[in-house]
Amino acid sequence: PDYQNIDTIQLGKLLRKGKNTIALSVVHYAKSTPNYNYGNNVKAGLLFNMLIEVGSGENILIVSDTSWKAMESN
Repeated sequence: PDYQNIDTIQLGKLLRKGKNTIALSVVHYAKSTPNYNYGNNVKAGLLFNMLIEVGSGENILIVSDTSWKAMESN
């Protein structure tokens, strides 16, 4: 929790009218350093939020939650 990396990306130009799919690729490098020992029980995390401003003045907020699907890669 001491170090967090946040990427901000403008996605509006990538969205199309109708159904869209949001897919994320997350990389976690849990390498111990002389200043910090991560140990064997290190877990990565992900937080996502997206605010869509619709032309009618309505806002749609999309956030990552337990309904999001995840899978490990090799």
